[in-house]
Amino acid sequence: MASMKDELLEVGELARRSGVSVRTLHHYDELGLLVPSFTTAAGHRQYTAGDALRLSQVRALTSLGFSLARISEVLSDPESSPLAALELLQAQTRERLELARSLSERLDHLARTLRAREAPRLSDLLETLDTMSSFESLYEKYYTPEQLAQLATRRGELGPGGMQDAQRSWGQLYTDAQAAAEAGLDSAGPQGRDLVARKRALIEAFTGGDAGIEQSLGRMYAENPGARQAVAGEAGAMDFLRRAEGAAQED
Repeated sequence: MASMKDELLEVGELARRSGVSVRTLHHYDELGLLVPSFTTAAGHRQYTAGDALRLSQVRALTSLGFSLARISEVLSDPESSPLAALELLQAQTRERLELARSLSERLDHLARTLRAREAPRLSDLLETLDTMSSFESLYEKYYTPEQLAQLATRRGELGPGGMQDAQRSWGQLYTDAQAAAEAGLDSAGPQGRDLVARKRALIEAFTGGDAGIEQSLGRMYAENPGARQAVAGEAGAMDFLRRAEGAAQED
């Protein structure tokens, strides 16, 4: 049997195997987002592995909130890379997985309590319900519809390359903070001030300078430490940054 990379898929087969409707594939073709590599004499569309990779790029950008018009612009850019979009979606997926892990642990605890014919504590029930809400709609819980629209516009303006650069900058920020913590540096010193300035610049790039969005972001992370941990990695990095920010506020 031929491998996926050797196959030519008819539109119905690609739809079935990708979970995207035939109608949507036709729409993508009409917009120029995903034009099949081959068309038979009878007019049947045929897609290659390269087409399937482009489809994954389109779907990743859609999941990240990009409009189809903006996706078309991004894909028309010679510098556009399928990897950039997929890595961004991967980061978002990790955040959701962390929430799913937290919810699974709470449900396991609640199930064990009920199996033992014990009455669950109210605090456990409320925490489980809160985690359910976070898992179902993390961003919708903390951002207003207007803020979500602003963030979607911001993502579109940055494009996958800009978003990927920001993601890497956040990762490097926490890596440097962890290194400073392990080296025993003074959080109120030059290294701490530099890290605080870099964090502030990244937050402003994400929020576009909107104070309301920044407040929503802070509340989301304050109430969902697991989500922040998924971004920051080591706890030492977060602790060093917290102390550096506290010192900066005292200056």
